[in-house]
Parts: sequence; structure tokens; C-alpha cells
Amino acid sequence: SSGVNRDGNGPDDCWWGGGPAFGELEILELTESTIRFRVSGTDWDDPDVDGIFTATRCN
Repeated sequence: SSGVNRDGNGPDDCWWGGGPAFGELEILELTESTIRFRVSGTDWDDPDVDGIFTATRCN
């Protein structure tokens, strides 16, 4: 399995616990090498994950 477990109950729990993440994920652009997307309306304060991101696609 993969994930972070720092004193969590399950193998994919983060140290502050598991659970759903609220907000929206909008795909803005797909190319052969990248995915550009926007995250908005999240309920996380720290870190603030709202914004536009570009991720490299795996081959």
C-alpha cells in the first residue's frame, strides 16, 4: 500500500486522520506530457491547496 501513516489508524491515514477532502477539481488542459488543473473550494486552511497546478504525466 501507499500513503502516509503517522500515528493514524490505517495505512493511508495522515497524522491528522483520514476522511474526505471537500472541494472541486477542474481539469483545464491535458497534453501528452502534462495535466493542468484547478483546485477550489477546499475546506483546508493550512496548507491552502486552492490554486492552479501543473503535473507531469507518467509514461
